[in-house]
Amino acid sequence: MATSRIPSGKPELVLGVMTAGGNAPGYNPFVRGVVDLAKEHNSHDNPEIVRILGMRFGIGALLKRQDNLADLTAENFSTTENRFSGSGSELGNSRGFIGTAEQDPEKMKIIQDNVAYYREQYGMRGMIVGGGDGSLMGLRNAQEAGGFPFNQVPITIDDDILGTDISVGLDSATVELDHIVKKQIRDVAWHQRIILIQVMGRDSGQVAFKGGRRADIILIGECPVSNEKIIQRVKDVYLQKECAVVVVGENFRPEGFIDPSNGTDPAGNETKGNRVQYLEQLLQNALYEECRPIAPEDRFVRSLDTSSIIRAASPTPFDDRLAYRMGSDATFLAISGEMGYMVTRRGTKQVPVPLSEIRGGKQVDPAEYDYDRLQKNRVSFDVRDFVRRRQS
Repeated sequence: MATSRIPSGKPELVLGVMTAGGNAPGYNPFVRGVVDLAKEHNSHDNPEIVRILGMRFGIGALLKRQDNLADLTAENFSTTENRFSGSGSELGNSRGFIGTAEQDPEKMKIIQDNVAYYREQYGMRGMIVGGGDGSLMGLRNAQEAGGFPFNQVPITIDDDILGTDISVGLDSATVELDHIVKKQIRDVAWHQRIILIQVMGRDSGQVAFKGGRRADIILIGECPVSNEKIIQRVKDVYLQKECAVVVVGENFRPEGFIDPSNGTDPAGNETKGNRVQYLEQLLQNALYEECRPIAPEDRFVRSLDTSSIIRAASPTPFDDRLAYRMGSDATFLAISGEMGYMVTRRGTKQVPVPLSEIRGGKQVDPAEYDYDRLQKNRVSFDVRDFVRRRQS
């Protein structure tokens, strides 16, 4: 999809701001960055006044017409945001699949009608969007069929967007997972249990891998492991410590698991089924005879789904600053007439990259995984490779 320019010369530049996709830490700072940049622009003698309209419930604003889009200002957004302590999105989120015009012509016709309405009723000429790869794909499809041009900020705890070193939300998610693991370490030690902690990451194990370092074992889809190996490793840990903590990424598929639902979620993604429950029963059955003398109760393998806890975490200072800065940058691009970009993080810099060059699919590098310990390597692959090359 080519980048484009907004025509200039009108007294007002009206932009919609949308928090698309699933919930994640950092949406409110992102919106705050958008409205603050607009306020700064309007405080100077510029030929256009910038208006920011809040589009409620993400992509749902394109699928269901909203007749009361509200002007967002630095004053009214900051005041109401305090009720949420920075977590979630005050504008709301929704997940919905937007395919191509060929895949879903009826839905695309609805989007085209609503876009025309927003243009005529509000004078809207583009959008600033926070979201992940699903939002990017859906909004690109909508734009190609006559939707609004947009700039995007990568906000997703999955951190699965190729083109940016990190997405807003990952730091908060890994910190929140670390807190959960530390609490579970104490809890399972008291009860002499094995706990399986399920972590979000539909196609990428980034959160589990980067936030589960205190766990005894990490299982992610990028690093397949046999059931036999899992059982043996969990048993070794349990017999040594009389407890075990296992972090399981949502994308990990155990051997022999079959999803009975075989369906899709509201965003059109394949459902993962009860994979952790499958592992829980597998370990309970395999280890019962050997570990039962230690465990004080028959059901000593338990599981915990952390999805709603982690994605609702308040943003860390890093994510707060990054979301705010990226929101401001995306708005500055739009005010300057530059649309069709994602504001990415490259090293310590924010770099605009054409949306046509962005795609999903970033995953954990298996070279960083220790297949003996079933954990993150203690020494990074780059350092190991450096020593190997130096000594070869």
